[in-house]
Amino acid sequence: MLDSLGVTATQRKVYHELSGSPGSGIADIAAQLGITRAEVEGALAALEELGLTQRSTLTTSGWRVLHPAVTQIPAAVTLSARISEVAATAKEELLAFLVGELTPAHLDEVEGIVGDLLKRGVLVRILYIESSRQTPAIRDFVQHFTERRGLVRSVPSLPARLALVDESTAVVASAAPGPQNEGLIVKSPILLASLAALFEQYWEEGSPVSNSAPVDSAPITRPATPLSRQEQNVLTLLARGMKDAAIAEQMDLSERTVARVITGLYDHTGSETRFELGMKASRFGWI
Repeated sequence: MLDSLGVTATQRKVYHELSGSPGSGIADIAAQLGITRAEVEGALAALEELGLTQRSTLTTSGWRVLHPAVTQIPAAVTLSARISEVAATAKEELLAFLVGELTPAHLDEVEGIVGDLLKRGVLVRILYIESSRQTPAIRDFVQHFTERRGLVRSVPSLPARLALVDESTAVVASAAPGPQNEGLIVKSPILLASLAALFEQYWEEGSPVSNSAPVDSAPITRPATPLSRQEQNVLTLLARGMKDAAIAEQMDLSERTVARVITGLYDHTGSETRFELGMKASRFGWI
């Protein structure tokens, strides 16, 4: 599930072996996993670059695991329960990949997780697989989700199940169903940045889904949900001709956060350019 981030199966096994048996030496790890010492040393060096291990003079192997960079979700805890727990901590943004069979029960579960976040003004962006796009369950979910200012796009495929909260914690699991679908809690800053970049890559390639009317339709229907204070402030400053960097400085935000707010406004209004966004914002009475 983390292969796309550069974490191989061997590296993951070495990480978990060292984590579970911190007193083991290189030879012990190699024997336990049935690989060579060179493979163990190579895996540890690669894990160091990912911020998961660190060289140490106090251990037999000469390495130590950086806790809690990556931890496995206990078998007694369901993946959905841990995703719900982590998502509830979101203050700014939740990014998610929906994979597997998107049944009405599954989508109701997702709605339950994101509903409170949307009420609190958290930006929620979801990607799902296009093959599910025309099912009644996903159509109803998308309608309800976008009406509450959630943002959603579809893509041909997704590499894993993902819930990334404020780029501080992520839950990642294999896209494959069944008992092999173990889940991981990720807190490594390097891996979190990679997961965020992976999400943005798929997001850029995704097909937007919006319940807003096109810009040239008449009459145009204003979205029922009002803008958040942050969205309203960004729109106002955009209307003044300010650049993203100036908006970020004035609002004491990062440029990345400003860009995300603008992306959210694009998706919610069905706009493709800032000019079109400005036209729609004006017709909606937002500026």
